[in-house]
Amino acid sequence: MLNGELLTEDSNSYRNFLRMSSEKFEYLLQQISIHINKKDTVMRQCIPARSKLEVTLRYLAGEETFRSLMYSTRIHETTISRFVPDVCKAIICFPPAETLPNQQYHLPYVIVGDIAFPLLKNLMKSYPERGLSHESRIFYYRLSRARRVIEHIFGILANQFRVLLYPINSSVEKVELFILTCVILNNFLANGNGSKYVDRNGKFGKFASHWTAVWK
Repeated sequence: MLNGELLTEDSNSYRNFLRMSSEKFEYLLQQISIHINKKDTVMRQCIPARSKLEVTLRYLAGEETFRSLMYSTRIHETTISRFVPDVCKAIICFPPAETLPNQQYHLPYVIVGDIAFPLLKNLMKSYPERGLSHESRIFYYRLSRARRVIEHIFGILANQFRVLLYPINSSVEKVELFILTCVILNNFLANGNGSKYVDRNGKFGKFASHWTAVWK
């Protein structure tokens, strides 16, 4: 892929091409390689984990389809359509539960949703608005604040991973997987970078610290 040349000749274009710096890419690759690596066989050589991650990031950037990626990578679109979800699953593995500061209980990482979503171990939603106790109203208010921040962030997210700006020609399960992967990657890029996390137009900074706080 073209990103090999960009890495050595133009780091800014490389970052725009894969939506992250080479340092972030190498760190992410190290974390997920064990989950996406396959063994070579007598019949054929497997696609390297590096290539799988590069193709996945390029797809989520929204500039390519599986078919157009086939021409630039020489990997058949059917193969790409199979390993991209696998890479996404490796990226979105939830970290183990952790203890909150000054608390003794282990709590899981969660996604914040509205009342339309089911209540799951890793998905937190608000109470119905009727008949709330005082404590429940406080929880409802704080969760709503988190959701408002997330709604602001979605515009930023879609500008970074532009696959979200267009209809995705995949099953519902895969579309959900792609969206969640974009969310995780957005948080991964914002975490530790604060206001330095900017897109190609320099519009990301003021929301980055809020996003990290909401996700954690």
